[in-house]
Amino acid sequence: MIRRLADVAGIGIGLVGLALAAALVSYSPADPSQHFATGSTVRNLLGPEGAVAADNLYRAVGYSAFFLLAFCLAWSWRLLNEHHLPHWRLRLVLAPLALIAGAAAMAMLEAHGPWHLHEGAGGVIGRLALARLSDLAQPIGLQREAFAATIWTAGAALNLYVLALDID
Repeated sequence: MIRRLADVAGIGIGLVGLALAAALVSYSPADPSQHFATGSTVRNLLGPEGAVAADNLYRAVGYSAFFLLAFCLAWSWRLLNEHHLPHWRLRLVLAPLALIAGAAAMAMLEAHGPWHLHEGAGGVIGRLALARLSDLAQPIGLQREAFAATIWTAGAALNLYVLALDID
């Protein structure tokens, strides 16, 4: 029974991941959304809903939206192959923090890329998180390079854990 439940959950999470991949990869800034009104046809593979979801994700967390895709696919793989996800509650709680850490790391990059995101590579959340973390680093005199390395390392470590990689 638990094995079947894990299979169903794995398939469901995998389908969400595939839908997320389709929405993110086929994103077009010219698609109509809540932030951009236009009479043009939607180019997103998932239609208007995919265009709105991708637009909101990119505006919120920038390219870190792909971490959500990675979380879904890794968790799905784990559930389908091993029929369990160790420490799933902790991973679920840490996922938003990992997403924010990834967005803060991405916010250090230039905003360019295939979609030229107006909010930057880390989105609004990444910019805000980076600003707050920079405020914390200033009093201790952490150099920009060391600060950048710290943010990238913390973001990578947290994301690897949430991706369901066991580091025992």
